[in-house]
Amino acid sequence: MSFVKMEVSALNDLIVGIRNALTKTAGMIQAAAVQAVFYSVVDSNITPAQQLYDALGSESRKDALLAFLEQFGNMAWSKTEKKIVFFDREKITGPTTKLEWTPEYADKVAGAPWSAAKAAPAPKSMYDCDEEVRKFIATMEKQAAKGGVKNHHMLDVVRNAYNREQLNLQDAMFAGLAARAVEDADPGYSEEKVYETTVGMLVSRGCDKDRAEEIVDRIKIVD
Repeated sequence: MSFVKMEVSALNDLIVGIRNALTKTAGMIQAAAVQAVFYSVVDSNITPAQQLYDALGSESRKDALLAFLEQFGNMAWSKTEKKIVFFDREKITGPTTKLEWTPEYADKVAGAPWSAAKAAPAPKSMYDCDEEVRKFIATMEKQAAKGGVKNHHMLDVVRNAYNREQLNLQDAMFAGLAARAVEDADPGYSEEKVYETTVGMLVSRGCDKDRAEEIVDRIKIVD
């Protein structure tokens, strides 16, 4: 498909259409999910649930749908079979967990949005590897404590590099705060007063006092 430039108004219409279509689709999924729960409770039939799960493809919140089905129906995900299987609560977890499709339970299931059964993952930039690095360091440190790390030098290099990066990020943040504080300082303040209040502000934000003074010293203070 070749690229064709769209006018902004046409693009906005397309985006609105996508939003409306997704809203409609979410409502259809809700109706189908409630029916799937009904069949799993009343007829021990989990086929509609599996079909609905498969129908979502890879572009929808399949994790939330699965959580909804497991929460309200006689269903569970099988890791070995990689599909939804029948889960008889009464036999497996005891008679007190038996599900009955009463009018009250039907209202409860219908009133619970399927998409809210599990929180959506937080957006994450492809450029943000901070979490992976921290997990890697934590894993390596655990292995090192057990004597399972052969190359301690690699761990030291990664850990030191990460710590330096964090210090650089902190410095950048503190420098930005200091620059803004100096810019917004009371015009009646003397250079010494601006210096003292800016350093104090950085210290109150968690910056070491000596480091705060070094950062403020870099900034030209004008009376």
